[in-house]
Amino acid sequence: MMNRYRLGFLLCSICLLFSGCSGLFDGVEHLEMDKDFKEAKIGDYAIMLPHYVTADPTLHAEASLSYSFPDKEVYIIVIDEPKDPLMAALKDADLYKEGDRLSRVLFELQSDNIGQNATVEPGYVAVDTLIDGLEATSSEFIASVPDVQVDVAYFVTCIVGDRSTYTVMCWTTKNKRDKYRETFGQVVQSFRLTGN
Repeated sequence: MMNRYRLGFLLCSICLLFSGCSGLFDGVEHLEMDKDFKEAKIGDYAIMLPHYVTADPTLHAEASLSYSFPDKEVYIIVIDEPKDPLMAALKDADLYKEGDRLSRVLFELQSDNIGQNATVEPGYVAVDTLIDGLEATSSEFIASVPDVQVDVAYFVTCIVGDRSTYTVMCWTTKNKRDKYRETFGQVVQSFRLTGN
C-alpha cells in the first residue's frame, strides 16, 4: 500500500516537473497575460505590465509611465510626445522628410541618445512592425554604461499614433537579457491606444 502512494507521488512530481514548472529550469521567465500582468492606463494609451513591477518616477524625468523591480533588475518606461511639434522639429533639423518612416527616425534618435551616454554594441537590427495597427520600429541592443559594472540590455520600440509618438523602453542586465526577452515582448505587444 505504501509503495503505491510513493509511486503516485513520484509520477505526480515528474508530471509537474515536465509541464507546469518548465520556466524554472530553462531560466526564461514565462508569464501569462491574463494572470501575471496588470494594466496601466496613462493619458491616451494603455499597456500591460508584469504584476511584480511598481511605479518608479525616478527612472526618467520625461516618462509618462515608469515602473521597475530592482531586485529582478527589470525597468520599463514609456515616453510620449505630441506628434506634430515633434515632426516640425525633426524637419527643421533635417532629420525627417516626407516619405520617411517616422518610427524608424525616432528609433535612431533614441538609440543615438543612449549612445551619447553609453557605448552601444554594433550590429543590432531595427525591425519595422505594427503594434495595435500602428507604425512601429523595434530592436534590442547591449550598451556599456559608465559607472555601471554590468552591461545593459535595452529593448526599444518607437510607435507612431495619430496625435502622439510613444517610445517603450525596457531594460535589464545583459546576463538577464534572454530571461526577460519574452516578458518585454509581451509588454510592447500589449500597447494600445484608448481613444482618450
